Amino acid sequence: MNELILTKESTESEIKTYFQKVLELKRSGEEFPVNFDEVWPVIYEYRHKASESLKENFIEGVDFYLTQMGKVVKSNELQNGIKAEAKLTVSCMEFFVARKVRSVFEVYRSVFHKVAEQSKFQLPQTFSEALMLAAKQAEQIEQQQLQLEEKQKQIAEQRPAVIFHDSVSASDTVINISDMAKLICQNGVDTGEQRLYKWLVDNKYLICRKRLSKTKNKYENDYMPYQRFIEMGLFFVSETVVQANGNPFVRHTVKITGKGQTYFINKFLNTAA
Repeated sequence: MNELILTKESTESEIKTYFQKVLELKRSGEEFPVNFDEVWPVIYEYRHKASESLKENFIEGVDFYLTQMGKVVKSNELQNGIKAEAKLTVSCMEFFVARKVRSVFEVYRSVFHKVAEQSKFQLPQTFSEALMLAAKQAEQIEQQQLQLEEKQKQIAEQRPAVIFHDSVSASDTVINISDMAKLICQNGVDTGEQRLYKWLVDNKYLICRKRLSKTKNKYENDYMPYQRFIEMGLFFVSETVVQANGNPFVRHTVKITGKGQTYFINKFLNTAA
């Protein structure tokens, strides 16, 4: 196509003829059907300016490749004093020059885009082709229906957690472990206060220490959250000073924040799923 070089003075007919020949090359399987030297004069005054723009705005090896003395080379392998040629993809050529001149782009679009639009759908020419088309369309509809049903199933499965999140995530109310266990039960997971305490200890949310109660003459559990979960905003700890036989001690009461309620409900729902 060396005899077809586009310039600012090229007529619409010449531009159309050039694009049609490029289209023929593309249809034949040529991935880089455009010669750089045949199109840069449409926009640029000087070849080196066009070359700089090509390298700055497009990807070598994807949008274009370089040759020197008939051999494919990379930019960093070019030998000084020897002319390098470049071959472009159609999309590279479109954005490199065609889109920069309205009249050129209109011709480009009439050659390439309209052909693409016309080839999107072709009417069947035989009864066999019509049956194949109908079967393909039925398969596509079936696939779309299956995808829709799967999406609806996912939404239904997630609904309890979503409802719970909407109801308490913004709440400032804190609740104790007993109420938290009841809330988990209301969302479909069977547990109780002591089982929830054990789960929180086993899963390293709470630390359990033994404290001797002299009034009851037995050891009682004293729970404290790990610091990182307090910092996450899952727990609130209230402290009460208690007098026992003249000896004061601090009793800790662990409570669950609104954020913590959301966190643990979703934790249990996901575990049970």
